[in-house]
Amino acid sequence: QFRPAVKPGQPLSAFDRKNKQGWWKLKCVNNSPGDKGYVQGWDIKIVPRLYTRTLNLTALIQGFYNSSSNKMVKDTARVYLKSVNAPYINLDSASAVLDTAGRGNFPFLNISNGVPFFITLKHRNSIETWSSAGYIFSSDTLYYDFTLAASQAYGANQIKIDSTPVKFAVYNGDADKNGLVN
Repeated sequence: QFRPAVKPGQPLSAFDRKNKQGWWKLKCVNNSPGDKGYVQGWDIKIVPRLYTRTLNLTALIQGFYNSSSNKMVKDTARVYLKSVNAPYINLDSASAVLDTAGRGNFPFLNISNGVPFFITLKHRNSIETWSSAGYIFSSDTLYYDFTLAASQAYGANQIKIDSTPVKFAVYNGDADKNGLVN
């Protein structure tokens, strides 16, 4: 039996926390001339949305930041939440775009409130950078800003990239991901 994957034309998040009872309509459009088809039947399954916690992170990438404009070139980064105990296993991960101010909202589905973790930032050609301490979600949202001081990163492993305003960034240049700036 053929069951096509259907991608919604617009985000279904508009229906979050809405009553699912009522009439649902399906609109089918055949954009291929010369053939005919019919819908034999359809159904929709409403799956409860997983509980999301969001890390509102600010981080700048050296080489992507322009101190004249105080803006960064937007780029995607990934954050891993790692256990605070060796062997520092990954508890969860998420990716998001860091905007021109270095801000990104990283949604996590698998971390619970009260579970301690290090924030580990990875970017495609930067040194992996860890938060200086462990953190927990005590509510749905956590804020962390790597740009405030070199000491926001473990081992103060950041570079000062601007004096007015004072800003710090993760080191870039690790294109082969060996932990060294190439």
